[in-house]
Amino acid sequence: MIIPVNRSDVSFNSSFSSIVRSFENFDPKILFILYANFNKNLINRLNPLFEQLEMNGIKVEKKNLNEMFSAMKSTEEIADGIENLLQDCEKVYLVPTSGASIVSSALGLLYQKNRDKNYFLVNYLFSFGPWISFYYPFTPRGTEMVIVDPPVSITQSQGPIIPIEQQIQRLKKLDNYFQGRIGETSKKNTFLGNMFKLVYEMNTRKEGVNALKITLPPIKSPASSTQKGNKEEKTKKPPSSGSSLTLKVNDMEKIKEKLQSVLGDHLRDLKVEPSYVAEIIENISGIHRIMVYDEGDKNESSKRDLSEVVNDFDFVVIDTNLIYYGIHSYEIRGLSIPYCVNFEMETKLYEEKRISSFYETLYSIYDAILLRARVLPSEMTYCDPSVPKMDPDLLKDGLILTGDRRAFKVWSNSSLSRYATVKFVKLDNKIREREHERMYSLLSVASLLMGLKDDIEIKDDIEINIELIKV
Repeated sequence: MIIPVNRSDVSFNSSFSSIVRSFENFDPKILFILYANFNKNLINRLNPLFEQLEMNGIKVEKKNLNEMFSAMKSTEEIADGIENLLQDCEKVYLVPTSGASIVSSALGLLYQKNRDKNYFLVNYLFSFGPWISFYYPFTPRGTEMVIVDPPVSITQSQGPIIPIEQQIQRLKKLDNYFQGRIGETSKKNTFLGNMFKLVYEMNTRKEGVNALKITLPPIKSPASSTQKGNKEEKTKKPPSSGSSLTLKVNDMEKIKEKLQSVLGDHLRDLKVEPSYVAEIIENISGIHRIMVYDEGDKNESSKRDLSEVVNDFDFVVIDTNLIYYGIHSYEIRGLSIPYCVNFEMETKLYEEKRISSFYETLYSIYDAILLRARVLPSEMTYCDPSVPKMDPDLLKDGLILTGDRRAFKVWSNSSLSRYATVKFVKLDNKIREREHERMYSLLSVASLLMGLKDDIEIKDDIEINIELIKV
């Protein structure tokens, strides 16, 4: 199997995904990993994965393209050079997905030349969007479609792709390694760690997952004291009833109301308003589309989906409320965050003591966004007064988004609007349509509930069960 890993963009994610997907799909005996001088560091990052593959009987040979082709040659000559590596192979898989264009072209030529033999061209189509910063096996299997030429049904046992049961068995061979990556990620970022754990569980279950079930036992009510004469008598209050909720990926309407119904007693016991927490979870999950308005939200005809609007700009600057609107579930080129957002997020984190684990998980969503965004210097205060004072050169020709009506009015009427485009956003009532987006939202809900679970269990001395199921 030939897998080039010499792309200059998102190299680690695409390379890791292509290698693991190929390992589980095709049962290769040898992997030729083609790389260039500029991405030797990528090879170092992938070496632990290569070691695991070799422990499972896969031979891994790393080939430096600069050494193989010291002088610039034609695409045909590159194809011939790669073909020389394959003389002893009975079956050949060519995987250009994570390769640079010239190597991918060479693999295409090599396939055309040998298509009457046992050669297969394998491409993976990644469903980016909310999954932009994830990689397999920490993205759902269905988001990384495999296309094989010549075409073969994925269910055909006689074809090159092995049956799903065997795919899962092969994936589990690397279980210790993947569990280690989940543990390492959890130490750095709670939200990403939770997501990695949940998605990996999905990918190792043959029956699949399309729902989330939350089960809460009743609150153990303490005894209350009453005074009768000189004696104090204790009587037990009746416990609250237990409750459960199943959220389905194809039925995610009214999450707020559904969560309130099962979390209400427990959140009130924490002196927290249930509707407040449930609304945060629904909004930040990304299940609702973020709609952009030209002039406040007075003109409904002017609204457009955020995914469409951001394509008109090289970079997008967001206000804090976009974090709470689920901006992490969007793929945005040039995402930029003023430092005042950090101030507001940290202020809320340190102020909230009653559900601290929940807010730590929420803050880790913001922290995860920072991994794919640039931070812009601003005053260390609230964004309303801070953003208009930012260096104009940092904002020139950019798109600035806020869900705060007052901030929108002030910013759009200030000098800020002379060198940047200011627009107002709010959440649409309708939920997002694509299944891979809804699944991301469902798992985001699960991740946030895992944080809230810790707060409730500590306070009420109970155990809450959160599980992925198939219904």
